[in-house]
Amino acid sequence: MRSPLHLGLPCLIALTLLSAGCQNTPSKLEKWANTENSEELYKTVLLDPKSNDELRKVALFHLVDQADYSAGMLMGGGFLKEMPEATRSRAVREALPRIKAELLDKEGPKRIKARDLLYQIRLAVTDAPTKEAIDVLLLEWVANSWNPQSEVGTVAFRDIAGVLGAEKVSPILTKILSSKELTFAEVRGLQTQLRRTSWLPKADALAAALLPVWDRTDIPNDPQLRVDFLDDLAAFKESAALQAWLVARGADTKTDPTFANIMMDMLKGMVVNDSLIASYTNMLQKESVSRWAAFQKLVEAKNSEGLELALSKLPVSGEYGAWDRGVVPNGFSEAGKSVCSLSKLAEMGDNARRVFEAHIADANIHAAALSVRCLQVLGDANTIAKLEGAKSGPRAKTEIPAWGGMKFGALLAESVTAIKTRTGGK
Repeated sequence: MRSPLHLGLPCLIALTLLSAGCQNTPSKLEKWANTENSEELYKTVLLDPKSNDELRKVALFHLVDQADYSAGMLMGGGFLKEMPEATRSRAVREALPRIKAELLDKEGPKRIKARDLLYQIRLAVTDAPTKEAIDVLLLEWVANSWNPQSEVGTVAFRDIAGVLGAEKVSPILTKILSSKELTFAEVRGLQTQLRRTSWLPKADALAAALLPVWDRTDIPNDPQLRVDFLDDLAAFKESAALQAWLVARGADTKTDPTFANIMMDMLKGMVVNDSLIASYTNMLQKESVSRWAAFQKLVEAKNSEGLELALSKLPVSGEYGAWDRGVVPNGFSEAGKSVCSLSKLAEMGDNARRVFEAHIADANIHAAALSVRCLQVLGDANTIAKLEGAKSGPRAKTEIPAWGGMKFGALLAESVTAIKTRTGGK
């Protein structure tokens, strides 16, 4: 229970007298600690232009110490934003040593409350040196006290990590992952607490530190746990390390098909890394859905050049029926439908159309069939003549592998009809 406020006869009407010039000293401010409404008095001291730095330092410390009562007035920086920048910065920097010694360095509930208020105070700070001074204390907490399995306080860890930035937080978390024997549950806690952190997509080193967890033997035998692990890895969408790992694991025949499909889907949403062009090209040889994930990435990475490369490197033989979770009679047809609906191809427009037209008579029936199918959505009036010309060729009666029994000539006719319908042609 808080004590009533006693200021002595000269200052009985506290707020009025403070503004009227009641003489305050640090020792008087100390006596106000944990008394009723003292946080309002500390606020007045901080905002009073007649207060000196010593008074403001004491007042700010006690506001942090009395977090249960002062948190609302400091939320998002609160009234501290009303202070002149230089005055505010001096008060914050001079209060930090005591905040650290008496609150952050001691066990107990006040420690987390002080951490939360430091985060809020930082939102009011505008100068780099003061931000850096606060960051040092928050980073000490991350390195020494953060519990990946338990979110504590009123400020989410991802918010603290967000303001501190990747350059400061990522090395600490990477070191924790590399040097400590975290349980799988603790790793999942780390991933969970980092969700939606603004800098996560580019945190390549942190992604690389998480990848070895996949091969650990202490993961409970529950496939959903691995699925959840992959789902959170997807946040690192600009990580070259993750992209290389997904390419390798997704194409590895030893990888469970369920997980391989998820890995391929993850690649679709990632920013293309040019260093992996050769790896994606090699993936085209895989008799699985990973072939089409690689096809998409080549197109996204290199536009017309990537499309030409992808078509030219499709294998001339082998299984093309892989789709979803197995091999089906129309697997190639379904894959073609998916590939031809890629937004990147629509964006490329006539450039993509010209590449596909050049492959209508490709010696590789797989490249030819895929091109003819995609021209249904990209072809124009001039394309129709090219497709009609191919109808009289020797391949017209050839059945397309894994296309549900359709012959090449029938696909040509289907594409002509689709273009005419779409363009209003006859």
